[in-house]
Amino acid sequence: MPDGLQIVLVLAPIFLGTLCRSTFGFGDALLAMPLLALSIDLNVARPLVALNSMTMAGVIIWRDWHNVHHASAWRLALSGLVGIPFGFLLIGWLDERLVKIILALLVTGY
Repeated sequence: MPDGLQIVLVLAPIFLGTLCRSTFGFGDALLAMPLLALSIDLNVARPLVALNSMTMAGVIIWRDWHNVHHASAWRLALSGLVGIPFGFLLIGWLDERLVKIILALLVTGY
């Protein structure tokens, strides 16, 4: 695959995921991960989407810190600390083809 096409096939899903997150406040990984899985390996797509999502979340928190409802944010952070490692382990243990099928079903259902 030509380098220019590979760059477009990686940046376009990242852009669409960022656009979805900035518009609706969620859904960046739900949109970007399945599209990236079509063009690059899941072992590369997974940390790329996570890094992009964390960067966007950091910018949003830095910009809008005064609007955070702290009483409920700690519960969300606690559940994320439990769920995120579990999700990464699950993706690592499952067959790549099965993960792509699950992602396709989630995006279709969404």
